[in-house]
Amino acid sequence: MLYGRTPFKGKNRKETFHKILAMQPEFIGKPDSLTDLIGKLLEKDPTRRLGYRRGASEIKEHEFFRGLKWDLLTEVLRPPFLPSRDETEITEELGKGGIDITEYFQKLKVPPSPLRSPSLDEYEHSVSLTEF
Repeated sequence: MLYGRTPFKGKNRKETFHKILAMQPEFIGKPDSLTDLIGKLLEKDPTRRLGYRRGASEIKEHEFFRGLKWDLLTEVLRPPFLPSRDETEITEELGKGGIDITEYFQKLKVPPSPLRSPSLDEYEHSVSLTEF
């Protein structure tokens, strides 16, 4: 989570489950409020886990969330970015299993048309060095 991966990842499901049940998460670097929060949320003993005594209010009061105005999170605000219809359609296609890109690659397989070499008639109106 903090490092972009689960703290209990194993080589297979069995090893992952074993790590979840038996191992404490390891944090690299200097302890801070985020590592403290994660450690308390991942406490093996549920009676010692953050939120056990007073629920969500106990979690909200943790140092990591200091300064966060929880009541403002429920206000409905206009998002800073609204995707265009095309982007929405692309997202929907991705949700259905992806976009068919075979047409794109078929176009890449078509060799480019050969360069057209100028005919002699086109040179007829060109200036030659002997005219100077």
